[in-house]
Amino acid sequence: TPGDLVRFSMALTSGQVVKPETFATMRQSAVLPTGHDSRYGLGLRTDDFAGQPRMWHAGGIFGFTSISFWLPDADLHVAVLSNSEAIVAADIADAIAYAALGVEPSAVEDQPIPADLIARLSGDYAFTGIGMDAKVFGEDGQLKLQASGQEAFRLLWQGGLEFRAEFDNEVKLVFAADAKSVALYQNHGKADGVRQ
Repeated sequence: TPGDLVRFSMALTSGQVVKPETFATMRQSAVLPTGHDSRYGLGLRTDDFAGQPRMWHAGGIFGFTSISFWLPDADLHVAVLSNSEAIVAADIADAIAYAALGVEPSAVEDQPIPADLIARLSGDYAFTGIGMDAKVFGEDGQLKLQASGQEAFRLLWQGGLEFRAEFDNEVKLVFAADAKSVALYQNHGKADGVRQ
């Protein structure tokens, strides 16, 4: 049950399951030979949530999704299980954490995109880690992305080089300043795309 997962998470993080030094190793993100930070240790992923570090693990199979995470700064443990793919456990867990912390999620903006920025970011990107190619292109003053075999969708400009997907505001893309690469943040994971 989610309650069991929270109790396990509390035991794991307090040294009752493995030694503190072993847990520290579990939390340490592996850096690949290419220099890419995987943001994954031994069974735990790392990222940021509401301006603080988060350690988490998620799972899913046809008809089910789950997530358990810990925010060490707030010592907050959250676990959600869903028996419906339409009800994403991670979205519910995030909403619970925002409520527990008493903070609002960042508002998603939809700013007009300068034509020169559209031109600079347009191109083909390969996400080798997830086996996906994507075309970024301008259309009617908007920036769009079309992944191989999928429908194109509009990118909402957040300012700087950050965009959100129109179909799901939790999907974030951050382009490099030289526009030679882009980071895709989706489902609490990160994939790097290189311009072709």
